[in-house]
Amino acid sequence: MQDLLVDYLVEHPQKEGSCFSLTCAICRKVWRSTPVIGKHTELEIGSAIAEEAMRDNRMCTFCGRPVCLNCFEDVEGIFLCVLCGQKLRGDRRKFCVIDKL
Repeated sequence: MQDLLVDYLVEHPQKEGSCFSLTCAICRKVWRSTPVIGKHTELEIGSAIAEEAMRDNRMCTFCGRPVCLNCFEDVEGIFLCVLCGQKLRGDRRKFCVIDKL
């Protein structure tokens, strides 16, 4: 999942080093990294920032969008954003009603 988050990171160069941000696809809350100081390879930076981002963000396994922890849920062991979770629960209710007929 960390590798997928890297694709959504936005770099913000600053005097003291680059910072990165990630925006929740649902509530639009912006997460910001600590500044990256010194010379590092892109792979080192991407890996370190993605690891830091995973503390406060997740990727929906259904739609693939990055979401903050407030917009993320575990539906029976499937890690989803709240929108996909609502769709999944709604679809299951329809199937349950059909099965009972």
